[in-house]
Amino acid sequence: MSTGTFLLAKCWLLNGYRCTIHWESHAAFVESYPEIECTRKIFEIDRNRLTCSGGTAAMDMMLNLIGERHGDGRATAVANQFHHERIRSAADDQRGHRPHRSLLPPVLSAAIAVMQSTFEEPLALSAVSQQVGVGTRQLERLFGRHVGKTPQRYYLELRLDQAREMLIYSDRSIIDIAVSVGFSSTSHFAGWFRRTFGVLPGG
Repeated sequence: MSTGTFLLAKCWLLNGYRCTIHWESHAAFVESYPEIECTRKIFEIDRNRLTCSGGTAAMDMMLNLIGERHGDGRATAVANQFHHERIRSAADDQRGHRPHRSLLPPVLSAAIAVMQSTFEEPLALSAVSQQVGVGTRQLERLFGRHVGKTPQRYYLELRLDQAREMLIYSDRSIIDIAVSVGFSSTSHFAGWFRRTFGVLPGG
């Protein structure tokens, strides 16, 4: 469960298997074990390897196993005992601490996907807008309406969140992490990190 996926990977028990991990640790896990397929699903069951993102995802995983072995009626009865309103399936993604892309307008979701794929070499807003087929003003309005911040600020925070995950869950150096999220110097990176999280990267 949750970061326990790291332990399985360190013991070579996930080679050739699909797995998942808590969203906070996903970036660090993928960096540390690029050969292992790690999804953002709430749980993964791949043959005899069961991993989940933690929290209530463990309940959903167990309820799905009960449903498979004893029927949906039994699974629903168990869920009701725990006041568990909806049994999520293995197809459900983790939502993390930001608005889930599936809940946002398609253009905004596409823009965020572009941002998430270009951390190391961040794009100008005009380039992001061009890739999703809208003007920069329209993209700014969409971010303001649905996210409550400018696209530039959202992009920066995505990169800093990624850096924070890697600082917590990986052994990479600060300069390596800074470069991987688009900062050319540790001082620039440290300044923004402190303004956002209130501590220095090495603190």
